[in-house]
Amino acid sequence: MKTLILSTTALAAVAVGGIAIAQSGGRMAPPSTKAEATAQVAERFATLDTDKSGQVSLAEMSAHHEARKEKREARMAAKGKEMPDRAAREARIGKRADTNGDGQLSLAEMTAQAMARFDRIDTNKDGTIDAAERSAQRDRMKERRAARMGE
Repeated sequence: MKTLILSTTALAAVAVGGIAIAQSGGRMAPPSTKAEATAQVAERFATLDTDKSGQVSLAEMSAHHEARKEKREARMAAKGKEMPDRAAREARIGKRADTNGDGQLSLAEMTAQAMARFDRIDTNKDGTIDAAERSAQRDRMKERRAARMGE
């Protein structure tokens, strides 16, 4: 009986997680722990490293961003809106994480950048990002965006 209850509970948890991902358009939930953040970086790295060389080149990064840009443009066009110009921002993508300056990103470099971002958001340094910290980070991002846009 215990096995049946545990199996049913586990199956329900997996189903709910699958539904949540499907409803979010395939996006993963933001990480709440360092372990989740590390796992997401590894998954993203595997997606970006299309030639499986163990490094993400500028060409791989550009191809990924171009594909995302095309999807975004299609969504915006369907809504009758135009895409903002992001050329200057896209030229900087990956340069901050490329700590050794070789023009490629390793898994270690991407993980280090993600951990620095996680530590910046985790203001109470308890190793988890709670709803209040996530909300505060969202507010800081909105303020920076408004300042950039001259609002």
